[in-house]
Amino acid sequence: MASRTLTASVIVASLLGLAVATGPAHAAAKEPVSGKRCAVIVGKAPKNGVSPVVGTACSRKSSADALAKATAEVKEAHPGLTPRLSTQTHLLRLYEHANYEYSTGFNYWDAYGLYGPCDGDGYYLRLGTTLPFEWGNVLSSVKGFNQCNYATFTDKGGTKNLNTWLPVPNLGAWNDNVGVIRTMHR
Repeated sequence: MASRTLTASVIVASLLGLAVATGPAHAAAKEPVSGKRCAVIVGKAPKNGVSPVVGTACSRKSSADALAKATAEVKEAHPGLTPRLSTQTHLLRLYEHANYEYSTGFNYWDAYGLYGPCDGDGYYLRLGTTLPFEWGNVLSSVKGFNQCNYATFTDKGGTKNLNTWLPVPNLGAWNDNVGVIRTMHR
């Protein structure tokens, strides 16, 4: 009888368009099915410069697919950097909305560094040139990975800095107004 009740509940929930959890509670979260996930691969910044972009790609399939496409771009456009690809490291995930939320049309950008995890010098990302689609106009929250536990966000005018620990769920006055991100380890 319990099986019939569960089956009936699943059918009703399906008809109403409700999500039904049938697997274990600890199952891995799946990536969103709509929108895009994008990857940008950057090198180390020259002194007083920004990290050069060596590959970018987006995918409607998955973050892994976006990274694979960006990696293929690096191999084709910058064959001398191919050995460095073995040390590329996930640095940041940039979200369109506060609290790590994203729209259904565009999900998030992942930034990868060719020179390993963040150190004291870190990586410098100029939004609008480093990341397509003028992400400085929509960026609201950021997560750091692989020792990228601190960031300086500079507004698009280049006059104000927000220095903060990562992750940061809400950029406050820098919401939709970021020109440069310097991420590093502290």
